[in-house]
Amino acid sequence: MVAQVAQSSSGIYAELHSIAADVRESHLESKRAPSWTLATTFSLLALLVSLGSAAYTAVYTRRKDSRARQQSINDEYWLRKIVSPLVIEPLVKWLLETVGELPADCSEATFSKDAASAYRDTFQAQMLVHRRNLIVLKQLELALFEKAGEHLDDIEDGVLDYCGENALETKRADGSAAQPRGPLVAKIQENMTGILGAVQRFQNRLS
Repeated sequence: MVAQVAQSSSGIYAELHSIAADVRESHLESKRAPSWTLATTFSLLALLVSLGSAAYTAVYTRRKDSRARQQSINDEYWLRKIVSPLVIEPLVKWLLETVGELPADCSEATFSKDAASAYRDTFQAQMLVHRRNLIVLKQLELALFEKAGEHLDDIEDGVLDYCGENALETKRADGSAAQPRGPLVAKIQENMTGILGAVQRFQNRLS
């Protein structure tokens, strides 16, 4: 009987010892295993947001670049096929003719008051036509249109002053014309170059 009790006690002790060992092992495993905390959750969310943002940026940039390339192609077509032959080339041709056809100033032997007045009227009518054509530049860029308009303003002011002062036969004390041809020719050429330069800079930005 005593032997049976001893054997039973020994079995119970062994079982308790086994349970205690399992508990210790489980405790050690829980320490070794990473704990899922609130900080971990936020880190994962931040990672997902970052990845999503990067993907969106990549797609948006690709589409934006594609639209920019298409716009550049369209602008290049407009510039070469429409603006240049219909606006720029006729304007340059006319400005060169303007320089060549300027009437004599009042200090020259060939001066004619009537010629100066007639030229002024013809010039203003032609300037109006070219200003209307210039509106096409707005389809490309407002700044380009405005810059070209400023150059035409300067040319127009110069020609009108020249014709007006010479029609009045305004002279300096030395007998020379108050508004001689030379400075006006230089002004027209300078502004014509300014218009061409503005167009060229715009074209360079397309490439």
